[in-house]
Amino acid sequence: MANVDDQAIELLRKVLKVEQEESETRRLRVAEQTRVLILENIVQRYANLGEETRGLLAYFRERALQDDALQDFFANLSERMERMERILTMLLAGKINATEAARIKTELENELDEKHLKRLLQKQRRNLNKLQERQAEFAGRAPVELLTQIEDIELEIAGLEQRLKQL
Repeated sequence: MANVDDQAIELLRKVLKVEQEESETRRLRVAEQTRVLILENIVQRYANLGEETRGLLAYFRERALQDDALQDFFANLSERMERMERILTMLLAGKINATEAARIKTELENELDEKHLKRLLQKQRRNLNKLQERQAEFAGRAPVELLTQIEDIELEIAGLEQRLKQL
């Protein structure tokens, strides 16, 4: 009788082991299917991104050719990048010392600061013009907040002009 019980227990162990293996196989299969779905989703998103990027580039190329300010910006950016590449190449080749590289870097930073300040100055002047137009609409009865905004922008413009002179 003990022998039959041992055989039954052994059979139950084998059945349990088979069920566990089947369960593990199902779990692995589901996990693999999930990974495949995730990868397909990622590939699809990147494929869409590529299409969107190509569309944006085409749109941008069309518009960039029509926008002089944008063309100037990219021309300046390209020029700066070329200078930085030359500096790096010269540094790597040992044809420029660290002092000279620092001097050139400072010149580039000053140039960037100057252009940034000029853009800010242009923006603040536009803002001032708009506020002054609003002030004119009030025919001498402009609200204090508007007058304060005008005064603040005038001070900002004066500060920007001073900073530009220092460069």
